[in-house]
Amino acid sequence: MFRSFRFSDQFQGIVRGGYRSSTFSNKIDPKKPMCLYELSGGSCNDDSCKSQHERDYQMTDEDLIIDLARYAEGSTPHTRQLFADMLSAKLAHLRASGIHNTDLLVDSIVKNHREFVKDPTRVI
Repeated sequence: MFRSFRFSDQFQGIVRGGYRSSTFSNKIDPKKPMCLYELSGGSCNDDSCKSQHERDYQMTDEDLIIDLARYAEGSTPHTRQLFADMLSAKLAHLRASGIHNTDLLVDSIVKNHREFVKDPTRVI
């Protein structure tokens, strides 16, 4: 639910850290407890700690691109496939053109979502 807010035209202006904000872009496993030592401000160096750590749930730039690109827009399977194909082609074109900058790729993904939806009040 929170992740889809990243497609809002207001997201970048409201959220500190933008698309890299760990509040909205993360790999948190809701079934795995967080490390209490890290939650209290420390840095866990215990190799036997089975809890979830910041290093486990932070997204790399590539994780972020993949996560945003996975949102399939459309109300039918056919429409979602058309959207996914269009987005995949645009990203492939950008990368083939030598564009590998994460910010530019993420901006393109978000822009394509907005253009496809054609309703600025609807996020996803």
